[in-house]
Amino acid sequence: MQKGKFKEALKELEKAEESAQKAKADDIFLSLQTIKGHLMQTLGEHEEALKIYSLAIKATEDLLSKDPDNEYYQSSLQMNFDAIFTLGNLSHSKGHFLEAKDFYELNLSIFQQILKTDPENVTYQSYLGTTLNNLGNLFFDMGHIEEAKQKYEEALDIYETLLKKDTENIEYQSYIGKTFNNLGNLLKSTAHIEEAKESYEKALDIYEKLLKTVPKSVAYQSDVATALNNLGMLLSDIGRTEEAKEKYEKALDIYETLLKKDTGNIAYQSDAAVTLNNLGNLLKNLDRIEESKQRCEKSLEMRQKTLKTDPQNIAYQSSTSPTGSRNHLASFRFQNTFRLNV
Repeated sequence: MQKGKFKEALKELEKAEESAQKAKADDIFLSLQTIKGHLMQTLGEHEEALKIYSLAIKATEDLLSKDPDNEYYQSSLQMNFDAIFTLGNLSHSKGHFLEAKDFYELNLSIFQQILKTDPENVTYQSYLGTTLNNLGNLFFDMGHIEEAKQKYEEALDIYETLLKKDTENIEYQSYIGKTFNNLGNLLKSTAHIEEAKESYEKALDIYEKLLKTVPKSVAYQSDVATALNNLGMLLSDIGRTEEAKEKYEKALDIYETLLKKDTGNIAYQSDAAVTLNNLGNLLKNLDRIEESKQRCEKSLEMRQKTLKTDPQNIAYQSSTSPTGSRNHLASFRFQNTFRLNV
């Protein structure tokens, strides 16, 4: 949107907000606030967007205290939580760590406050767990290892408690698997190899069981491939080369299947490139130089393509650096978590 058009749109929104307030049309006012926040977010004005979303949340909470069963207010509250969470993920992916921390911690404080008055609310317990997981990812990337580990463990405690009450809930199972994967990455980075291996194996076991339950789920197929890659990397590091090679090849088989169905999927391309790189490094160590060269060249080609789609993404930038390729697949960040069908 051009700057002039943006100013015009903003003026019109502010006029509409004023009219809605005068008419005491709370539902319209909340909708306009959310639109205004999205507009600021689109323009990269993240701090301003955060202020608007925060004010909208406060206004919605006040309205819900008077009308707790109002579905529109509940939906509005969820949309604003989701928007702040998305801002956190976006800022994190672009390397704006302190900004991301502010977004995640704001949601965290809100959920904790809500749970003080409604401690049995499983929806907000789930929101809290996903926010803790993503905050753990952020602290890990910032090098705050102990804080990251604490957040992962808190997230696991929440989801394992929820799962005890609802043992068949596949979302809780999936989130536990994701956080075990992330904890495995952290433990491996701190040379706690056996603990890391146990975490990866737990993640893989959960994903494989979920995939048996929903065999056509591309999300669970991707999760299995991620766990196979990360476990393969760990096995390679401890000298169990043939087992590592087997894990990498199984992961690549899955990614090839996924990419046949969705050829333009950047996430699959990026993750497949990581696994190809890992397999190339392993083959090099086995003196299978030509095979290694083929895998690494294909990996680099795929990484360069993904970087073109999002030049500011720090994960893609580091993956195309000769010394910066990431061997473990990126820690899961729950996107749009507050829509509980992720």
